[in-house]
Parts: sequence; structure tokens; C-alpha cells
Amino acid sequence: MSIVRPNNLAKVPRLLVVLLSLSAHAVADECGRPNLLDTFPPEHAVNVPTNATLTAHYAATAEYSNEPVTLERTGAATETLDATFDATQGLLQATPHELVAGSDYVVSWPALRGVGTASLGSSANIAFSVGTGPDTRTPTFDGLASVDWDVSRRHDACTGSIEERFVFDLTPGHVEDDFGRDELSLVVFQTRGPAMDPSSGPVPVLVAPLPSNGSAARVERSLADASGRVCFAALVQDVVGHASTGADREVCATTTPPPFFYGCRMAAPGPASGAPSVGFVALLLSFLLRGRHRRAS
Repeated sequence: MSIVRPNNLAKVPRLLVVLLSLSAHAVADECGRPNLLDTFPPEHAVNVPTNATLTAHYAATAEYSNEPVTLERTGAATETLDATFDATQGLLQATPHELVAGSDYVVSWPALRGVGTASLGSSANIAFSVGTGPDTRTPTFDGLASVDWDVSRRHDACTGSIEERFVFDLTPGHVEDDFGRDELSLVVFQTRGPAMDPSSGPVPVLVAPLPSNGSAARVERSLADASGRVCFAALVQDVVGHASTGADREVCATTTPPPFFYGCRMAAPGPASGAPSVGFVALLLSFLLRGRHRRAS
């Protein structure tokens, strides 16, 4: 799986691109430790396609120094995989030469060091089972269905200060995939906001496992990035790298920063309420043209 991105994302400042790793997991991370946040496939997945790419998502502070990624099949020797690390997204990826249908595996993701720290983050040994064959179909996704927002105010134990951030709970619409939804990831973009340059395109703000049906994914944004009119869109992606449509459906909210704020729920706009343009849809779907990352030993 390689996370899809707009072709013109190179115009976005690197700091904004790194926000992809600032999921709810990363914000709660221990004082910048480069912990492992999510894996694709997840622990105990039971229907992984034979052509899957294995992916681990680390906190934004993680650095990769060729730590080994190993894969063990039950009854066979352990192999070390070629791996590629995308520092802007915190993604460590490895594609096995072949996953044997019906077999059980354990992939061992290493602990990585962080930028400016000698401390190691977390590691994980992820067990999964392979299904009957390759995944050749793209997931279908109706796009985001609604957004709830509020303001989070908490004490930051790392800095000793009070931190206030907008919290958005985004509920995905209907999703279907021939291998089920358990191995799917949700990739969320902020499409409108007070600090965004309209010419730069959507900003990736979250990659996380697809929530269970009816549940929401949480995105946190700074007050400066999300005061006023804010919109989001999303794609669903499988472990092979197939990315859904659905990114043409925005959900929007108008926020008010503290001390005077309120929570609200906004549904996705219909065709008559200002749906995104064809150009916007083409921009997001152009992610698919990026191709896979080069492998590095």
C-alpha cells in the first residue's frame, strides 16, 4: 500500500505534508517518541491478499536507518524484506516476493529512533493470515457522510502548557471491498481552511485504519488552521494500493474558536449545495498516477 497524494502536493510546505502523521494517535504520543501507530494489514487480519504490500505507520518524528523488517511464514524460514521509508508520511513499506495463499505469517516491524532524540519508539510483531488469491478490484466508497466538531483543551505534560485544538469527528459513508473492510485505510484531506492556499490543493491530515461501520475517525487541527469555514474529503485505500473514488464529496463546518465556541454536526452537501468542481476531483484522483515508491535495501 502506498498512500495516494495530489500531483501538486510538492507546492505545499513540507510542514503541512508532515501533518499526515498527526492522527489522534500521534497527538497523544509521548513527548515526540517515534512510536509505531498503525499497521496495514492490522494484527490478526484473516483475509490478506497474496499481492499485499505491508505497511507500518510511525509518528512524524521517526527516522529510518535500514532497521530490518522480517517476515516469517509458519513452517518456513524467516526472510528479511527490502523496505522503503517515506519520511514525510512516516510510512515504512515492504512488498514480499510472494505471499502463499492460506498461510499464516508474522511481520516484525522495528523500533525506530526519532529526530533529535536517542530514544527508540515502539515496535510490533503483527500476525496475519493470507486469503485465497490476489486483490484486483478497487474499493468503492461513498465519501465522508458527516462531520462533528468541538474544541479540545488539555494540559500538555511535555511542554507544561495548556493546548487548545479543534477536534473533528468524520464519519465515512458506505464502503465495499472484495476482501472486506478490515484491511482498508482511510486517508483524509483538509480541502478548505483559513490558512490554506487555494492553489496548493488539498492537505493530507490523517491516515488511519478505516473505522468500524457507523464510527468516526478523529482529526485534530490547530486553531489557526481550522477557525471559520473548514472542509474535508477522504479516500479509502486497500493494502495493495488501490484507492477508491469518493474524494469528490466534501463535508464542511464553520467553527468558532474559544472562548466562544460551540459544537455542531454538518452533513455532506448535496449536488445543489456547492459540490466540489470536476478539477478538484481530478486533483485528488491524480494521486493514483504517482506509482509505487522505490525499494531500498
